[in-house]
Amino acid sequence: MSYDPNPSPEFIDTSGGSAGEDPQLDAAARMLRQTKPWVRLISVMGFVGSAFMVLSGGFMLLAGIAGLAGDPGGAELGIPLGGSSAVIGVIYIVMSFLYILPAVYLWRYANRIQSFDLERSPRALASALEAQKSFWRFCGILLVVYLVIVFAIVGFVAIAGIVNVVT
Repeated sequence: MSYDPNPSPEFIDTSGGSAGEDPQLDAAARMLRQTKPWVRLISVMGFVGSAFMVLSGGFMLLAGIAGLAGDPGGAELGIPLGGSSAVIGVIYIVMSFLYILPAVYLWRYANRIQSFDLERSPRALASALEAQKSFWRFCGILLVVYLVIVFAIVGFVAIAGIVNVVT
């Protein structure tokens, strides 16, 4: 990282606090400090959402198992019982892990922001940015996998529709 003796105004710490040795690191610390609560909030909400998905999936799995066992307990409540409910419950539980992983990446990022705020070193800044990069890389990979699955399903449905029309 090169030092600019004449930093642009957006990198100068004007908070009125004691300025550090490097105004650019001070400005980065201020920006990351302002970002950290939002990163932490989204991370916590990811953990909470995952927990609700696991609970929902568990209840659906139990309802499906009860339906397969012939227990008509949920039929009068309008709950679809049977194998499809159990399969959907398992899918919910598996998908909850896809929500936990980004929450973990965001939690790490918030922790590294906190470390950088305490240390104010270029190494800690690089560590925080590396954690952010890992989060976005994971999201990008997940998006590509999702798009491949969606296009595969659309292609399968289109081919099945064409075959059904032809026969």
